[in-house]
Amino acid sequence: MHKLAKALILLLIVSTYAGCTADDICSEETQTTPKLVISFSDNRASGVAKPLAHLKVRNLEYDTLVWDAPADTISIPLSTEADRSTYSFTILKEDVPHTNIYQFDYYREEIYVSRACGYRMRYTNLEAEDIPNSDNTPTWAKFITILNPIVDNEKSAHITILH
Repeated sequence: MHKLAKALILLLIVSTYAGCTADDICSEETQTTPKLVISFSDNRASGVAKPLAHLKVRNLEYDTLVWDAPADTISIPLSTEADRSTYSFTILKEDVPHTNIYQFDYYREEIYVSRACGYRMRYTNLEAEDIPNSDNTPTWAKFITILNPIVDNEKSAHITILH
């Protein structure tokens, strides 16, 4: 009887794994919704990286801090529910906060990945606008430039902020 129980358990395990298909498991290597990659460059020598000693980035729609560290390149999420995301970018200069507010507009495109992974988002027609601060907070960035208007992966920067 003991051998019969072992055989049934073995049969159950084998049939469970044999029933899995590639669509039932979402691999870690599977590309998911990409984040917006932003680099920071010297406004006097475009293309030359200029890291920030400390940067805080806050999503204004959800009042969520998404970055709080030194930075030369960052990745931030775009909304999957709307065609616009707005962020504040704050640095300290001589202990005084300097903030730029950027509004990112784009089109969203859902792409089917697999049954296990579901859908991922692709963003196209990316645009960026520097929004004036309503409270007269000083700003630090000079320009924002779109490098790639399609956010489909995180391999290289989509935007550079010149400061």
